[in-house]
Amino acid sequence: MNISNASGTKLSFGWSGPYQPIWIIYLLIFLTVTLASLVNGLSLNMWMAFSMGAIALVFSMFKFFNLKAFIRDFAVYDVVAKRFPSYGKAYPFIEAGIGVLLISNFMVPIALIASVLVFGVGLIGVWGVIRKGEKIQCACVGKMFDLPLSRIALFENGIMVGMSIVMLTFMA
Repeated sequence: MNISNASGTKLSFGWSGPYQPIWIIYLLIFLTVTLASLVNGLSLNMWMAFSMGAIALVFSMFKFFNLKAFIRDFAVYDVVAKRFPSYGKAYPFIEAGIGVLLISNFMVPIALIASVLVFGVGLIGVWGVIRKGEKIQCACVGKMFDLPLSRIALFENGIMVGMSIVMLTFMA
């Protein structure tokens, strides 16, 4: 499916484009977590925790396959990694930790707060690149796929922040 935005630029969200792997990952996570939730009678809160946890684990895994390339590419647009290279080195471990905590249902409030902070910072960096119209590679899937940084990364970070805030609100 191709859509044109207000400036006439074509936005591609098709299955055959560079985003195909991302759509497949999200579809499989959504189907698996939804089925598990229905079969086990899990709440919406648990569905969100498992979805977020699976997303964080899968995306962190891609980063681990070529950690050096991830660190280099991530520092191009992440506002913290630009200033503190050690954050780029730690990021996949932090992301995996968030995923493990959410899926294991252990220390969930800490995982959610970390998620708001980590993905919120990511949201700021991605937004800055998109706003400036820069064309750079997305580090979100490491070097597994040749993926341009786009609104998809903005959506991913925004969903993680949004679901974390919703869950924290329900827990309060």
